[in-house]
Amino acid sequence: MSRGTAVRAAIALGLLAGFYVYALAWAVGIGLLALWAVRSFGVVLSLPVTVGCGVVAFGVLGGLLASLRKVPFEPGGRPLGRGEAPELWEFVEETARLAGTRPPDEIHLDEDVNAWVCEVGGLLGLLPGTRHLMIGLPFLSALPRGELRAIVAHECGHYVGHHTRLGPVTHRAQLAIGRVGERLRRQWWNPLAWPLVPYAVVFGLVATAVSRRQELEADRAAAGIAGADAMRAALRALRVVGAGWDFYLGAYVSHGLPHGLVPKGVLTGFQEMWDHRREFVARLETGLPIEPPGVFDTHPHLGVRLKALDGLPAEGTVDDEGEARDLLPATLWEACDGLVVDLDGRERVEWAAFTTRSYAAVQREIAEDAYRFLANETGVNPPTLTSVLWNYERGRGEALLAKLAGPLFPSHGLAAIVLSAAYDSDALYYAHHWGGALRLMRQGVRLSAAVGEPVTDPTPTGGFDDLAADVTYRDTDWDMAVTVHGLLLIPFEGRQPPKGLSETGRPYQRLRELVGRNSPLTYTRHETLWLPYAHWTSAHVENDKPLRLTFETRDGARHTLGEHYAPMRFGEPARLLRTRLAAYGIGR
Repeated sequence: MSRGTAVRAAIALGLLAGFYVYALAWAVGIGLLALWAVRSFGVVLSLPVTVGCGVVAFGVLGGLLASLRKVPFEPGGRPLGRGEAPELWEFVEETARLAGTRPPDEIHLDEDVNAWVCEVGGLLGLLPGTRHLMIGLPFLSALPRGELRAIVAHECGHYVGHHTRLGPVTHRAQLAIGRVGERLRRQWWNPLAWPLVPYAVVFGLVATAVSRRQELEADRAAAGIAGADAMRAALRALRVVGAGWDFYLGAYVSHGLPHGLVPKGVLTGFQEMWDHRREFVARLETGLPIEPPGVFDTHPHLGVRLKALDGLPAEGTVDDEGEARDLLPATLWEACDGLVVDLDGRERVEWAAFTTRSYAAVQREIAEDAYRFLANETGVNPPTLTSVLWNYERGRGEALLAKLAGPLFPSHGLAAIVLSAAYDSDALYYAHHWGGALRLMRQGVRLSAAVGEPVTDPTPTGGFDDLAADVTYRDTDWDMAVTVHGLLLIPFEGRQPPKGLSETGRPYQRLRELVGRNSPLTYTRHETLWLPYAHWTSAHVENDKPLRLTFETRDGARHTLGEHYAPMRFGEPARLLRTRLAAYGIGR
């Protein structure tokens, strides 16, 4: 172990031990304070101090004990056997040999636009152990071999610098601080809990500073193998591939999932899209915001990483040609589709049929939402497009059209009605094309086909207007999405981020994932709870932050819903709820 690594290991161990000593000393001190208060003022007069001390002391001790429990390591993803992809294994082992380190013992594949390594050893990870390498399938799909070489070499650089030996120590400290913080989160009013906050801040500053330095060391190690040019290209590709992956899933795949459809070849489809629309994706990436560097960032800012490569050899010690995707056999790509989308209960169809059927289903869904609105406004049920024309002919068109332009009518609702009628009339079909979905029209749309289903209840369509984590309803915690027509409560089970995140960071990560998808329809695989405003007879937002909502439903039942204190959310759910409830005429 190098001198620099030994120093960082000592810092990590010192921070870990320091927090346990600091927290235990604080718990003992609080206990002594409670004892002094009882002796000085008696049991009755000292009761507020005693209760406050007890809550904090038990919270600290409980959090420390919880952090000591050993959590089994689960790398996730799909383990890749050597016989399944011998070329990729040889590629990785050759890179490790060039880096002068032992190669990973296991390779895993997952759906993230990322790559990482870890080492699971004894003595809090300070002793050598089993090495794991995770490679994101989007990287393998989109990058040339030279840039993948740079990424794998970067990860091997972490092995060379023994950075992975420090990971478990840092994780244990993060776990201890997170568990204690989670137990004290609701004790914001108690000043006895406040002194633990500065230590958590100092630890975060030190740990992330060490992490950023390690990333720069790994970058330099990768440049020595793949070349500085390849490393720069790989760093820039992170955002481009990420933008392309998100665009692909949103524009090509996600619209069919709620309707039970999955295309054959999800990953190979991304490769086709990437080859056809690479310049378009690059333009998408340029429109993404560049977030300023933060003091708690675990990775240096992109500009800092690129600048640090100046002066290093442009060419590497190995000449790579071809695409990284060729390192996996063709049969394995389709076998990995289940990592990207849930295949259970869904029909797998060819891309041409998937595009036609899924786009038609999406338009029909929007049309049904529009039909529900029309049924309320025209009194015709089941609603029809001809009812709109009939109202227009009788002089009611201006008032009706004004309502169709209002916030409750679905965007492009009339267009969806016409498109659905055209599809049902065999006058329209959707032709799959990697440049976009083409709508091909013929003459002969039958207006008689423009008929909606009998109206029952509004369904959760459209995007999320606002989000909040850790909302309690019926004695159960949920994540809440505010939509146009109701509240969607999404359970935690099946959506928890990796266990490496601290307890306080996990709600934020869950909300980030929801924002990334921005559609309730992508969560139909989970046991969501849908609360449509149309079922409510009254509602009252009693408090904004934390949110407190009471509402009554048609059956006379009274319901309450609220956030925990110090909620994690995007935006202002209470303000938006008032607007949505006012549109339904039930809010106050």
